[in-house]
Amino acid sequence: MHYLNKANNFNDEQKIAFLIVFLWGYSALMQYVLQVIKIVTSSASLASVFNIIVVGITIFLAIIPVCLRLTKSDVLFFLAVGFIFDVSIMIYPSNATYIIKALPVFFFTVLPYYFVGRVLVDFKQTMKYLHIVSLIVLFTSVAYYIYYFFSGRIIVDNNMYFAYVILPSILILLYSAIEKGGILHWLIGLGGVLFVMMQGTRGPVVCIMAFLLLYFLLHITNIKILFLYIVFLVVGGGIALSNSFLPLIRQLGVVLARYHISNRVIEMFLQKQFTNDDGRAVLYEQVIKGIWQHPYFGNGIMGDRVLTQTNLFTANGTYAHNLLLELWCDFGILIGTLLILALLVLIWNALRNTTDREPKVLIIILIVMGIVQLMMSSSFIYEPYLFLLIGVCVNLKSRNHEIT
Repeated sequence: MHYLNKANNFNDEQKIAFLIVFLWGYSALMQYVLQVIKIVTSSASLASVFNIIVVGITIFLAIIPVCLRLTKSDVLFFLAVGFIFDVSIMIYPSNATYIIKALPVFFFTVLPYYFVGRVLVDFKQTMKYLHIVSLIVLFTSVAYYIYYFFSGRIIVDNNMYFAYVILPSILILLYSAIEKGGILHWLIGLGGVLFVMMQGTRGPVVCIMAFLLLYFLLHITNIKILFLYIVFLVVGGGIALSNSFLPLIRQLGVVLARYHISNRVIEMFLQKQFTNDDGRAVLYEQVIKGIWQHPYFGNGIMGDRVLTQTNLFTANGTYAHNLLLELWCDFGILIGTLLILALLVLIWNALRNTTDREPKVLIIILIVMGIVQLMMSSSFIYEPYLFLLIGVCVNLKSRNHEIT
């Protein structure tokens, strides 16, 4: 009865916040839970059933409070997105295979996060929940990493997927260290940053730097302090690239290598390959060529996959690895540019009209995960953080109109 009463006290705002917490921690934590179930029960099918049950319960808990808060504009937005996909399938039949394959993922796990962000109410409580789940994600990941290492198995040297999965949690913990201070918070935050670097991939490291840059720029109102901050960045960057600092970085790489921990990011930095495009130049060339072939209306949704079917990455085609190129490729230069500008204006208005710290920090993290990440990897078709960002910004914009 006690637990039943607690469930009844789980109000609509908490259910909506729980959906964001679910997004934050699901991919990182569920893989460990499923592995435990497989080991204990020796049944992969039972693990799959458990996964479906967890997702189903989560959706069931939140779908009614989310739907009840939506407006006609939100419904029209959903219909417009569906219409764009339908038109792309009809006008660009070569895209149909890619689109049909992506439809369940996009409409059930990506687009819904626009509506979650749209109806989110209690940002302060949501950030508290995210801090808790971020701590769980970090400590669980480190514990599994240690277990994996001592089990004698080889640790992946370039684990980009895992690095991006834990990145939102690391950004929350880094924010907590900056805000709260204290040795423990800083040890956890910086430890999380080091753990991301140990995955051996550059993109998440760039995202962390982008988060710090955006955070301090948006929280510095004094021009003199802003000037000093810029000077600090320039001087700090110069020191980091100087000959006197490089031996320290090299020594850190040696220590990590001694314990069989990936130092790929450090090695790339020392060898001046940090900005190497890893063959993306060929990919960009193919996509840009396709953009200029259809500059007005684009190549349709997922048209970049068709254009890159013969690229060096995969014979089946791949995404553009750049949000701007992907939008221009899919929608054409005019419409693609308008979409980009609309997104930037929406974000700017949300940040400008928000005085509370929690919504601003959440937006900054979502900018990093939903835009900065998409400038290097992934696709907007598979990125729930982008649509959560759009939903949160529309939410704050409409809330500001109601107040005024």
